[in-house]
Amino acid sequence: MEEEMGRLSSLAPYLNASSKNFYLRFSLTSPETAFLETVPFPFLVITDSDPLARLIEAHCVTDAGSEIRKVFVLVQRDRYLLTQNDLWPLQNPEIVESWQRSFSFYEKEKPRSFIMLSGQINDRGRLQAFSSLFYCKKRKIYFSPHCPKCGSFLQQCDEDQRLLRFGLQPYSTSLKRYLFCPSCDDSGQSDFYTYELEPLDPPALKDRWGLMKDLGRSPAKGVQGDLFPCADCPDHPVCFGSEHSVLSRMVPFSFYPFFMLIFDGMSLHALDFLSLLSGATFDEMEAFLRTKRELGRIHCLKGVHQNLIQKVPLLFDRSEKQFLEVLYLKLSFLGEVLQDIFSRKDEVSHPDLRLSIDRCWIKLSDHGTILPFLWDFKVRFIDLRGGTKETPLFPRLSNSDALYDFGLFWFYALLVNQTQDLSKIYTALGMALDRSVSDSRFSFSTFIKESQNPIFLPKNIFWDPGRKEVKQDWDFLWERALDLGWSLLSKGMEKASLWSEAFFKEQWEDLREEVKNHLFAEEPLKKEMASSSPSKMEQAFDGETEIENEAIYNILMKILEKWRSKGEPEEEDLGETRFFKRSPIAQEDISGTETLPPPVFRSKPQSGGEEKIFKKEVRKEEESQVTEIISPFQKKKKIEVTPKVVKQPEEEEFIAETVIIRSRKSTDKEKDE
Repeated sequence: MEEEMGRLSSLAPYLNASSKNFYLRFSLTSPETAFLETVPFPFLVITDSDPLARLIEAHCVTDAGSEIRKVFVLVQRDRYLLTQNDLWPLQNPEIVESWQRSFSFYEKEKPRSFIMLSGQINDRGRLQAFSSLFYCKKRKIYFSPHCPKCGSFLQQCDEDQRLLRFGLQPYSTSLKRYLFCPSCDDSGQSDFYTYELEPLDPPALKDRWGLMKDLGRSPAKGVQGDLFPCADCPDHPVCFGSEHSVLSRMVPFSFYPFFMLIFDGMSLHALDFLSLLSGATFDEMEAFLRTKRELGRIHCLKGVHQNLIQKVPLLFDRSEKQFLEVLYLKLSFLGEVLQDIFSRKDEVSHPDLRLSIDRCWIKLSDHGTILPFLWDFKVRFIDLRGGTKETPLFPRLSNSDALYDFGLFWFYALLVNQTQDLSKIYTALGMALDRSVSDSRFSFSTFIKESQNPIFLPKNIFWDPGRKEVKQDWDFLWERALDLGWSLLSKGMEKASLWSEAFFKEQWEDLREEVKNHLFAEEPLKKEMASSSPSKMEQAFDGETEIENEAIYNILMKILEKWRSKGEPEEEDLGETRFFKRSPIAQEDISGTETLPPPVFRSKPQSGGEEKIFKKEVRKEEESQVTEIISPFQKKKKIEVTPKVVKQPEEEEFIAETVIIRSRKSTDKEKDE
């Protein structure tokens, strides 16, 4: 490969604090050097599930050590986690192209959360690999490995003929990679190094441990004038002596030249976000992740817990509407995942490189939002984009595979909790799939009702379903959510079936909108108002939230201020009842009687506060009017409906609408009325 010929850029100048005022600092699993020497890879790996790359946490830091920004760095692996499969051939050049396509995709992303370094862009604007990078745990410095014989920088060999002459596998038709020194090899003296030896490798080939031992013989200064940091180190005799302490103190950050992409740091892994959304506590999640040795995800979880400990997680976390809220947020989450999945529909994917939930991340708002912190989130996948090169030997996977994967993802989000894992859900779904194959009239909703399998109960959306109950009035929303997931699975099983992305999105959006309407609906209030019962109306108003009442109150007060700004109202001496005339309305425009709905608002009345009456009278001759009196400020609220004949005013065109503000202290005459 042309990009990997000759001297490559080194990442070391971006990492060593002494070289720049601002630098990149990779997070370590521990600040203790003694502990770091006991672990094979000391850097904080956020997730290690991608077969081609690992995700590592880092920070942009000032020369004083102040952290400016957390970032995630996707770094090419030294050893790929791919299965050997001749039906799906994958070689080094195709992996390089997948990094190039990913770079092109993220560079054009809007808004772009991708961060570039000048040293990783070549003259043609393509992604450039950095040279091999090693790290000394003792001195906490980075350096590129030198040739132990001449001091030149070691390079990756991508010339097939040179490799075959040494008895090694060719670069272009395998996944094997090797380091060597071009200068020494031209004279027939170069050693070849690989990250990990295999049983059939030539005896002269050395692995990473052999290279670290050989580095003790490197000259103090390389042929390009670069200093080898171990040469003048006082611990040199200890590291490269008979005890070989270098094997525990030195580690390859990347043994081979490597590609990397830098992203804005994310808040939570998607699976941990779903668990918290379902009601799991931070302590429960940390204990669960420790059993899986997910130290990177635990680190993210602790960061969120520390920053948002005073925040409210949900709006209705102590209400029966919590079910609707959790369902709405999970549907919103799945909708964002859907957008990412089908933005890849034209990509060609190796079976081991298909989209995975393990590479899905959540970005929570880090500014002073007043929303509950689980409401303000973004979803993104951090992985290699663009798929792999399509060849006659590498067929395109159909969209049905993506549908099936997303269907499993869908049921995971809705049903996995503290008491049932994915294996139980898979078993239940397998029974449904078997039944659907043999029954052309199969209905998933009917299957759930007939089987009465508790796995599909709506309360399973919660982390601890044993302590939750869901109103039967909302069962139909849950059934629709499960049916959408089933449509993905069933269509994914039918390889030749037609599936409409637009139609599915429409169904998803309709369901999400209906869940939202039920979540914020005021059905109990409307139902109680229809009965015109003072006691029931009182209960309905008591059920209103402080936020809703305050908002409505502010709107009404703005209306009053606007009316008052038009001039002083004409006042009639009616005791403590005041009338404010509104703008004239032509009599011929008045066609009937109209009554305003009762206002719902809250204020902070003082003792002996006022009772506000909003009355809209649109006159029609010889017809009675209705006056509604509502007292939302007191604990005892009432409604009075009084038929009344509107007296014709002297100036007909003026009193078309009347706003009455009546004092709380009524006269004896008013009480009698």
